[in-house]
Amino acid sequence: MKTNPKPLDLEELVSLIKEKIDDEIFESPVDSEAGEILETPKELITRLTQIWKKEVTEIIKQQIKEACEFYLRYKDKIILDVACGPKHFWFDKNHLKVLYNDIRNEKKGFLRYRPNCKIEPDTNFNFKDLPFPDKCFKLVVFDPPHIISDGMKFNLTKQYGFLNKDTWKKDIKKGFDECWRVLDDFGVLIFKWNEVSIKKKEVLKVIQKNPLFGHSILSKIPTHWFCFMKIPEDTKNPKYNEWLFKLAFKGVLNDN
Repeated sequence: MKTNPKPLDLEELVSLIKEKIDDEIFESPVDSEAGEILETPKELITRLTQIWKKEVTEIIKQQIKEACEFYLRYKDKIILDVACGPKHFWFDKNHLKVLYNDIRNEKKGFLRYRPNCKIEPDTNFNFKDLPFPDKCFKLVVFDPPHIISDGMKFNLTKQYGFLNKDTWKKDIKKGFDECWRVLDDFGVLIFKWNEVSIKKKEVLKVIQKNPLFGHSILSKIPTHWFCFMKIPEDTKNPKYNEWLFKLAFKGVLNDN
């Protein structure tokens, strides 16, 4: 009696795919004018089958197809928005280099007063516990909930989420630390905060880092944008230093 072969475990499948990435078999040729991927997941499956040189069951083929589609869709992301919500401030709400994350999913119509508003992120990770490796994004955007509330009672909390009055300090600190962890050296972190419940001075004290600069929207309830940069302590700038040295000693050299 024939039995159905055991499907590949997820970790085993990922391991097999990673072994092939170095061989660039996932690199899809792109038409520079049309911007279309010319190599389809079906073609990738055929190539994987040839490389593995073994019979692949329909179950495994489906797993490979889904893995290829997932990989090709999310590869080469360099910008992370950890709490994107409805993406209101994004000019391009589907930028190819941005990974949009939010713990929520909401279809159009979840807000009566904004019928076209929706929350459809790429991923649904908790910003307090991101799965990404250290230093893997060049730009991170952190626009966390800023309203202290006990639930989704109001339109604003439905749209933007809410903070718990007892745990908000811990939650914001953990979220900021996770954003900082996944930010690459010399990367930029943009932090947005509204003072509807908590003043900026208090939240900056919680995150324990000083922004380089910022901008305030002076409405009735001010909104603040802060810019941070992850600068290693031993940072040097050899090209600039060489130029500066020549400039500093230019007069000395010319006079002698």
